[in-house]
Amino acid sequence: MKIPLTVFLALVLPLGAAPATRPSAPEEIRRIAARDRRGVADSVTVPDGALLFTGQILPSRIDGDARAQTASAFEALGVLLATAGTDLAGLVRLTAYVTDAATTPLVDAWVAEHFDRTPVAISFVRTPLAVREAKLALEAIAALPQSSVTAATRDGRTAMLPPGGKLFISGQA
Repeated sequence: MKIPLTVFLALVLPLGAAPATRPSAPEEIRRIAARDRRGVADSVTVPDGALLFTGQILPSRIDGDARAQTASAFEALGVLLATAGTDLAGLVRLTAYVTDAATTPLVDAWVAEHFDRTPVAISFVRTPLAVREAKLALEAIAALPQSSVTAATRDGRTAMLPPGGKLFISGQA
């Protein structure tokens, strides 16, 4: 689909424009919780700031069942986020890659239990994984507090997108 240049510029240019006035209080992450799923957000609005993107995080232990692997993968995610200077409360977007439909409700249950106060936007992708024994892998986007921007890791497992205008376009996973 071709988008006329004027429409494209109208959508993109305002992202770089400086606001006329700055709010006196810092903006917070705004989450609209899903009505039918605990821990899940229909949408998450993040104020301008740095974002941390993770690569795929596999469970640190893949010898257990899907429930144990789910807990292990979220534990590994928590450690990775802590290393970068944030935590699970800063998580705004989560993609769960699952190898079978039976793993999805286990991830949903973990999210419901641990993200009830800070719902997260989540998507599921059913796919084979690079490690055959793994039942799931996680990818995440987290908001970084200003104090953590320099602490964000650059070890190949995460990448930091600095503050500034961002435009994310929907598509098929």
